[in-house]
Amino acid sequence: MIQHKNKLIYINAHSLYSLSTDRVELEKWFRNLYILLSFFGLHKDNIYVTFDDFYIDENKLLESLISLGIKNIYIFYSPNLLSVDDMSSYISINSSKPIKPGNKKNLLSIKSKYPFIKIGVHGMSHENYSNVTLEESVNLFEKQIEYHKHNFDEECLYFAFPYGRAPDEIINRASEYFHFTFLSDNRYKITTYVEQDKFGGIINRRHLEIGGNLIKLFILLLREKLK
Repeated sequence: MIQHKNKLIYINAHSLYSLSTDRVELEKWFRNLYILLSFFGLHKDNIYVTFDDFYIDENKLLESLISLGIKNIYIFYSPNLLSVDDMSSYISINSSKPIKPGNKKNLLSIKSKYPFIKIGVHGMSHENYSNVTLEESVNLFEKQIEYHKHNFDEECLYFAFPYGRAPDEIINRASEYFHFTFLSDNRYKITTYVEQDKFGGIINRRHLEIGGNLIKLFILLLREKLK
């Protein structure tokens, strides 16, 4: 049977972006999601939304999610990609489409306005940790922790691997530096549940992609319930 308290559904905020341009569509999608969850005895507290990199244009989406009752929200940023003063800066990360990077002042404002939102780091420059040594990885972890403490006046508790993966030895080392380390199993486009680990744990968040419909999620929930 489904264990409610430790089963989480992760939604990739970037995949919601196409819906966020139409508030009615966004609300309709979440209304249907809530109905589906209630059928299995779940609710919106089982939903976690994560922003890997936070783009300036996603402020509207964030506000919409909060108004829909979503409170489990993680924002991951890369210190070297924050545009502190120049709001018109553009950076392209592994994409042919330029993106507008998050702004430190904007993140500080979000942190102040919505203290329930968790802010974590995502590599100094969105590095691929599969291409760096263990020693280099440790150096990057320490730099991010130092940056976060200095600029956000709080402990750096959350880290998400860019590209969702890294060698096991680097993953294990990351769990020594951060309370929760997030991975993504990119073999699947939709995920129902993962176990939330204890302090220093590793969370595998195979994102629910919005490109499909909720029928696939229903099937996965049903399989979980019948186990």
